[in-house]
Amino acid sequence: MPDAEIRTLAARMVVGEAMLADPMQFVRAAIESPDGFSIWDAVRSADGAITDFEFRFMNTSAAEMLGRDADLLLGRRCTVVFPNSAEHLISRWGDAVERAGQFHEEIPVTMHGERRWVHQQVLAIGDAVVVVSQDVTERRLAQAALERMALHDPLTGLPNRALAAERISWTLAQQRRVGGVTAVMFVDLDHFKRVNDSMGHAAGDIVLTEVANRLRHAVPSEAVVARLGGDEFLICAHLPSLDAAVAVAERARFALDTPIVHDGREVVISCSIGVATSTVSNDPEALILDADRAAYEAKRGGRARVQVFDRAMHARLLDDLTVESEFRRAIAGGELEVHFQPIVDTRTGRADEAEALVRWNHPERGLLTPASFIDVAEDSGLVVPLGQWVLRNVAEHLAAWDDAGTRMERVWINMSAAELRHPGYAMKAVDALSACGLEPSRIGVELTERVLLDEALESGGEFHDLAAHGLPIAIDDFGVGYSSLRYLHVHPVHTLKIDHAFVSTIDRGPRETAVPNAVIRLGHGLGFRVTAECVETQAQARRLVELGCDHLSGYLLAPPVPVLDLVEAQRAAEAAFSLV
Repeated sequence: MPDAEIRTLAARMVVGEAMLADPMQFVRAAIESPDGFSIWDAVRSADGAITDFEFRFMNTSAAEMLGRDADLLLGRRCTVVFPNSAEHLISRWGDAVERAGQFHEEIPVTMHGERRWVHQQVLAIGDAVVVVSQDVTERRLAQAALERMALHDPLTGLPNRALAAERISWTLAQQRRVGGVTAVMFVDLDHFKRVNDSMGHAAGDIVLTEVANRLRHAVPSEAVVARLGGDEFLICAHLPSLDAAVAVAERARFALDTPIVHDGREVVISCSIGVATSTVSNDPEALILDADRAAYEAKRGGRARVQVFDRAMHARLLDDLTVESEFRRAIAGGELEVHFQPIVDTRTGRADEAEALVRWNHPERGLLTPASFIDVAEDSGLVVPLGQWVLRNVAEHLAAWDDAGTRMERVWINMSAAELRHPGYAMKAVDALSACGLEPSRIGVELTERVLLDEALESGGEFHDLAAHGLPIAIDDFGVGYSSLRYLHVHPVHTLKIDHAFVSTIDRGPRETAVPNAVIRLGHGLGFRVTAECVETQAQARRLVELGCDHLSGYLLAPPVPVLDLVEAQRAAEAAFSLV
């Protein structure tokens, strides 16, 4: 039991027993107590109602707490001694006298000219009250500080997630009374890791603090701005409509457009914002989750934009959960298979390479391409075990073809950023090949330009490990606008694959030929080979050959086929190319 409670209990025993049994013993105990003891007599009106209390006794501790001389207070009334608290004290003390009861509470009082908190234990004896007082101001301040720490972000001073959820609940209650909507906006900073990595975490903290200040000033004064952690913020506001919520979100996004200057350097910050309103959900945590999902969609859509969560998105998310559950079963249950699309070498006319493309034999929906499940696999982390399964499967097929005398020089597999974030992934690939007795060069790794800009892979460690162990690297969908020549210079790239959008129009005229021609020249200038995929007409193939493209693939030559049909597909591809 805390000391304060022990002292209060002891005081009650003194007052309740010693005073009645031996008044002198009570007086001695009261005078010597470290707690404040005082006795107040009820003052009644002509009709018997208690209107005030008059001071009769006060020990040294009580006098010190008040900063008053006890003798000078003798006979003074509560309304004079405690002018700011008198109404409350008279009411509470009066109730105790009328009921012959007792109570305890903590109340604010003015002492020494400042506001303090006092714990009072009150016992009514006849027409008087005995008050045991303890100054608990320091404990209250410490408690308030702890509560603030528990509910606020220490860096920015903003409410944290727990307090944000409380504020959302309060806003929902307000909305139910007066109408409108409760809007929750999930603010996710784009590429913030780059700030920490390039300028240090101290600078990152300064930037986060500035972001918090800008968000506070960008939203309505009654709105709540919270920090959920890291580079994630939350805005909650009671607004007239969804359109008003989108307008607030756009102002918040615009507030971050101006670069933040730190230590003479400009830091450019953008954000993706997801908006969810009470038109979809009335649960605080559900609103936060929906806004988070919308922010994720905003990032997937190109970042630096506002995305509204709606019922259609909710339905898609439910579908995604179903697909995720079924896909887990597919990986473990043998429902996946690899199809191979031949790649023709334009110099030799041989289809001695292929691209591996995973297919899902869904028991109800039939054969599914990655478009039906790859996003879910990426979001759920299932793309990692999927990639490992594809790697092992391709390696086993390559070894089997070697044993059968049907040599395939190389098979290309697609690899995601999520796979490359796993340290040692390159060694796993090498081990899979070694287990089948294959040289690492027999499997090539295709990465999209978007992967090159993944902030978690900027160091390029896994890129270089793959190349160092002999696995060639291809940049897929090259030319769609994400790439940087600097990345091509620093990463060990083997092949550039021209995006299909440029291949599909290459035979229309000089303007449409310009980009593929530039990619081919750039690739050859840097020592890379260049592959064109999605070739569908002889005119496209002929123009690519004229420009010096090294390899071609597409439905003109051969579609992706199951492994049992690959040899026939190779022959068909070579025959089709011979007609170009």
